[in-house]
Amino acid sequence: MNSLSGQISNIEVSGSLSLVSIQIKDTTFKAIVIENPNTSLYLKVDKPVKIFFKETEVIITTTKIDMISLENQISGIVTTFEKGKLLTKITIDTYLGVINSIITSASFKKLGIKEGSNVITMIKTNEVVLGK
Repeated sequence: MNSLSGQISNIEVSGSLSLVSIQIKDTTFKAIVIENPNTSLYLKVDKPVKIFFKETEVIITTTKIDMISLENQISGIVTTFEKGKLLTKITIDTYLGVINSIITSASFKKLGIKEGSNVITMIKTNEVVLGK
């Protein structure tokens, strides 16, 4: 499980859904949660939070894609990888911290990733979980 620490910078509410912006250094992460500030005490602007997302939810690309609906994008450098027959675990050093991704070994091979490769990690807003 990947984990990064930040601070809530904005909350947009529609019924029971909230689109939460989390400031991590100079980057804004977004998460959609089925809660709102009236039903959850931790949903307050300026409140510190941790974000969590599974390694299997991290999408990898080797080229920047601007015209895409994935808002959470972080660039980094591949430091290590563990290649298996079906899946490959990739460790990426980013300016926000270490992020791990698990992708198919076929995709890993197709992308031509090696140690030292520059990659961009992408995480969908609905795959980000907030915690303390």
